[in-house]
Amino acid sequence: SRDGLLASGHSGVSSDKTAIETFVRSVYDAESKLFASRPGATPSIKSTAEALEVLALAGLNSREWGKTTIAAVKESLAAHIKEEGTATKYFHFEGISGDKEAFEANVHALIAASYAGVSSVSSSARAFANYFTTERMHARSGGIAYLAGGIPSLDSTTAAISALHAIERASSGAFSALAAINTEAIMQILYPLPHELSKVAQSHFAFTHLSNFKDFF
Repeated sequence: SRDGLLASGHSGVSSDKTAIETFVRSVYDAESKLFASRPGATPSIKSTAEALEVLALAGLNSREWGKTTIAAVKESLAAHIKEEGTATKYFHFEGISGDKEAFEANVHALIAASYAGVSSVSSSARAFANYFTTERMHARSGGIAYLAGGIPSLDSTTAAISALHAIERASSGAFSALAAINTEAIMQILYPLPHELSKVAQSHFAFTHLSNFKDFF
């Protein structure tokens, strides 16, 4: 899994690439061009983002199967890009309704796109960032809400920062999507921390992408 690979990387334990590839191949659905979380489960955008990250972390994205599969996912993601006016681009998937669900789908799609190399994300980085940083960003707290004009939460802000970081990765650092974040103000969302340790870790990991995160610790 993604978390397992991260843990092994930090601990210096080598990963079994053959086993990883076998598992990732077993959860790929060629019809939808998406990955599932486990064999037999329903493919999703979230699982696809995680699978592409695993392929990249394990160095399997350059193998023949990896390249062919990533190309298929790339084509599929590009077909779901929509434009709102001239300033905002986003992903739209049929069957996903509701502001929170659409928001989360865009987060995962951008992470997947950053690993798949969807060219329009890099060439229109600002337009994709605008989905999060215009109407959804709270002026005073710097947090980002699930819907335009909504109240930011730790979960929605954490997810948005991960998406903005993915946009920066897709553009190879040519566009600083996180520059729009008011780090000093946004730290008020990070504290008080939630009680679940997993949320604490996830939020801290996302917030470390902010340029001056270390100044607050």
